[in-house]
Amino acid sequence: MGRISMGRAIGDAYDFAFGKYFTVLGVVWLPLLLIAVGEYLVIFPLFRHLPDIFEFALRHPHEHASPPPEFMAMNGYIALVNLAMILVMVWIRVGITKAALDLPRGPRFAYFFVGMDELRVVGAYVVFVALLYGVIIAAVIVVAIVAAVVGALVAGGAFAQYDFSGLAPWAIGAAVALYVAFIAALIYVQTRLVFLLVPVTVVEKRFGLWRSWELSKGNFWRIVVIAIGTVSPLVLVEIMFLLALYIPIAVGVVSMLHHHPEILHDHAAAPVAIFAEVFRRAIQLLPYTAIFGLALSPLIFGLTFSPSAFAYRSLVEKSGGKINAG
Repeated sequence: MGRISMGRAIGDAYDFAFGKYFTVLGVVWLPLLLIAVGEYLVIFPLFRHLPDIFEFALRHPHEHASPPPEFMAMNGYIALVNLAMILVMVWIRVGITKAALDLPRGPRFAYFFVGMDELRVVGAYVVFVALLYGVIIAAVIVVAIVAAVVGALVAGGAFAQYDFSGLAPWAIGAAVALYVAFIAALIYVQTRLVFLLVPVTVVEKRFGLWRSWELSKGNFWRIVVIAIGTVSPLVLVEIMFLLALYIPIAVGVVSMLHHHPEILHDHAAAPVAIFAEVFRRAIQLLPYTAIFGLALSPLIFGLTFSPSAFAYRSLVEKSGGKINAG
């Protein structure tokens, strides 16, 4: 297959994320709002009372179940929110792909149409996850069988006449190397199968998992460079955001310990008190982080999800084809 134009894909992604900020905002705001409402109604009540739960457990160690019953009651709802988060990410990714490729996507102020494109992408991800877990399970079975066979041979004295003491470091090194190679192989396969999945599905109206593998042949390192070129600034922004978030929290915790130094003398109470104070201050900052996150979301999702669309477009154009815009 052809080669992805790395510089063009990276440049187009930045032009799209910054130059079409409000276009991307029109794609992401509605699904983000829905998931935020779900989290506020389902998860936030638990987190809001989490410091009180731990403080009560500390003051009444023999009267409080472990884990607290509030956690157990919320597990099912949290699982539903996590599932909804996955579906929302598919929703956003398909919408951004359509916007990046100028494909029809409904009203510009909101992308709310969820149809066959999203269902195909979800189906492809389900197949991919099934394959991934199948490979992992197979690898675990093979390792278990080899370990059982070697253990049986050792127990039976088959290697009694040999001295393997000097081979222990080599065996550990080989095991680590095999593990690293296995993880690298999984990353390689995931990149090949998933990177072009959404644009293939959206443009070609097909189950794009295998087509992504075909198109990405010979492009693995190009895809890695594109990912580094677009995601690296996001990592720096996230680090600065976390610093801006946690420095006030840390200052508040230090202030609390300064006014209540007796907490530090109780080794059991100190971690719980500090944890509770961190949660209280994090909840106080939540509205500001939500506003900041929404303002940055077009840049974050634009730089994360659009490179695959522009990489796909470069491959199509190099093969003499053309993506029909709406």
